[in-house]
Amino acid sequence: MKRTYFLITGLVVAIIIAYVVWANLLKTAPSTSNRDTETQIAATDLYQAFETDEQKANELYLNKIIEVTGEVVSVDESEDLKPAISLRTEGFGVVKCTFETAEDFETSEITLGSQITIKGECIGYLLDVLLRNSIIIND
Repeated sequence: MKRTYFLITGLVVAIIIAYVVWANLLKTAPSTSNRDTETQIAATDLYQAFETDEQKANELYLNKIIEVTGEVVSVDESEDLKPAISLRTEGFGVVKCTFETAEDFETSEITLGSQITIKGECIGYLLDVLLRNSIIIND
């Protein structure tokens, strides 16, 4: 009887430990919609900030949630096949906003040349200013 009790208790403890480990390993970052915006800026101004002084712009915007407003110049896919919208700048590059999934935006509602506000996490500058996990605030 004692052996059965210890076996069942051990099994229950093992299941609880396995669940806790599994839940913590699969924890994801909070959705962009649930995170607070730290800055609102025009796409042209954001690009200009990185083009003028990348180090200072990194201090202000890198890894922060920002809202960027600008003119849509393209709707396409990123290198990893995620949907993306590019916003016009006055420089050589664009502000490229990559979405986590296609459900995060409806391409039929987005027209080239329209003004749009997008919220996302700024991940840096490589010819283009890059935002990831973006969502559309308005269009």
